[in-house]
Amino acid sequence: MTLEHIRRALGFFWAADPLLSCLHPPHRRYNYYTQNIREGSALSHGKSSKGYFAGSHGTRDKFCTRYVFAGTRHGELPIQWRRDNRSRHHIEAFEATRAPGHYEPFIWRDHAEDERKNNETRKTYDESASELELASLFEDWEIESRIKRHKAKADDEGIAADVGAPYVSTRPRRGLGHFKIPVFTPEDQDRIRREFNVEHAIWRPNGKAEPDIGVFAGLAEIFSASSSCTLQLLHRVSRNERPNYNFDSYACPIAQSRPFEQHTVEFRQAAGTLDGAWVEVWARICVGLTHFAIHAPVPEYLSVMYHLHEAQAEGAPYNVIDLLDEVGLFAEAEFAAKRLARYKKEWGLKFTNETDEPS
Repeated sequence: MTLEHIRRALGFFWAADPLLSCLHPPHRRYNYYTQNIREGSALSHGKSSKGYFAGSHGTRDKFCTRYVFAGTRHGELPIQWRRDNRSRHHIEAFEATRAPGHYEPFIWRDHAEDERKNNETRKTYDESASELELASLFEDWEIESRIKRHKAKADDEGIAADVGAPYVSTRPRRGLGHFKIPVFTPEDQDRIRREFNVEHAIWRPNGKAEPDIGVFAGLAEIFSASSSCTLQLLHRVSRNERPNYNFDSYACPIAQSRPFEQHTVEFRQAAGTLDGAWVEVWARICVGLTHFAIHAPVPEYLSVMYHLHEAQAEGAPYNVIDLLDEVGLFAEAEFAAKRLARYKKEWGLKFTNETDEPS
């Protein structure tokens, strides 16, 4: 993914994390290998994308911000090309196009060197892919500028007027009703250890971030990050733990040590299960949400962000079922509703206006 796509995807999962966690057993939010990014990440604990690389992270920033995972302009080759062409000459030529007053795309002119390299690695590059990767550049710039405005207004008196009307569900609830997003206290960690018999797996190194900085404050940091390496550090807590949505493969050390490895995003929150139907549905949810995050037009993307903000900051009646409906995952939402009804007592979910159970 390009830097622009990583910002969109990580921003989406930052905003949706409290709702998506409701689809999984509550002990997963405390697991050492699936820490919730809204509760345990560096970003949730107040780290900022500005100046984050002071000290030991300085060498990382030079490689990321200067070249491989920096932004991509219209007409440039995909970041895969940069990963495979990382000589001093490549980096200096790239930096020249990022100097003040320069807005031209980076296009490498040493075709003889590139041909030799391609013969050695037996790799080819699809230059037309750049059009697909860069089609949303203007939209992402618009997202960043509008997120900053929304953050300022969210800190003041609200943002509804700029984004749109509150979400109104058209789904027939069939008695399931709305449920509030669970709020867990430090005491809940010990209780959940006992109830789910997972003493060995639960630990939160830095504790839960208090207070929650909110949807738009986090998005403002994510969309202002200058490289994927910055984002990778912001969504982590400590050296060894894992976040529930893991973008570690976009960190620069991995790009340097394994340049030909495909980069992936890990979805770690789901618990082990023998329920094959849920495995399939959760996989479709992961793919569908990522597809929406990367490709949704700006108004649709920000509309979902606004509804997530309203649900978490003001208790608006919008839960994970509404989220799946809004992004077009209707069949997955139906399955998820039945799953929540099945486990509501075990997971401590409190519904309103309950009559008949979904079947």
